[in-house]
Amino acid sequence: MKSIKLIFSGEKCINSKILNILGIQSFRYLLSKFLYFIKFLILKRKNYLKIYDDGFDLQKEFLDKEDFDNVRKEYYDAINNPKYSKKILQTNEFKESIEITSVDIDEKIKIEYPNLYNLMFNKKIRDFFINCEQKKDIKIYIHLEKIKTINNLNLDSQKKYHYDTFYNTFKAWLYIDDVTLDDGPFFYIKNSHKVSVKRFFIEWIFSILYAFNKNIDPSFRFGNSSKNQKKLNAIAKKFDNNKNTFITANTHGLHRRGDSKLNTIRNSIHFYSRENPFKVII
Repeated sequence: MKSIKLIFSGEKCINSKILNILGIQSFRYLLSKFLYFIKFLILKRKNYLKIYDDGFDLQKEFLDKEDFDNVRKEYYDAINNPKYSKKILQTNEFKESIEITSVDIDEKIKIEYPNLYNLMFNKKIRDFFINCEQKKDIKIYIHLEKIKTINNLNLDSQKKYHYDTFYNTFKAWLYIDDVTLDDGPFFYIKNSHKVSVKRFFIEWIFSILYAFNKNIDPSFRFGNSSKNQKKLNAIAKKFDNNKNTFITANTHGLHRRGDSKLNTIRNSIHFYSRENPFKVII
């Protein structure tokens, strides 16, 4: 019973050598895609989104100017407020890579930062995630995110191309400032979220590697030094855009955080949802 629950959970990869060798991860991948398609047909969404086809989309001048100015002002106040902000240094065994300062958007900041809090109820944002997840309602997680490059050795694991999960999952970023190619913008491989024989075997092979070696990242990251990296960079959509741009992506597809120069800072508001793809059958 425990194994059945694990198979039909949102866990990225299950810890079973036998089941992974038999191809359970690829089965989970195909079943999640099938169920998503069925929900799409049943709900008959009126708004067909570009993200369905390409795996990403963007909207410039997303918020009205006055609303964005208010959000931006509160962002800088909150991100520098030790009462709410938390700071994390992402490292590997050799050296620090990036410094991330974040603030969760929840009831705690409601009074002090009402414009940030109200993003939780923004109709355009909620409609986007509801349409993407094929749900009637959904919980969206939001946090402020300031990313500073401590060194330029590209030790940050997010700079490796990877898949977040074996099923459709959605993220979005609202740029608070202009983001250039030097600031580590979002990179995405168009159409990499679609069902393919290649992805079927990637899920199978990496799940076996993970079962035998827990040091393997279940997000299946590809090394920066590989020849594949340069090939992927050449075809990747790079989101170097102006402030108040709303970037959306199905992070089931192949993506990464772009390389950034020393001491550069990327300020954005991060939105995401991650629903159990098998919730309709458990």
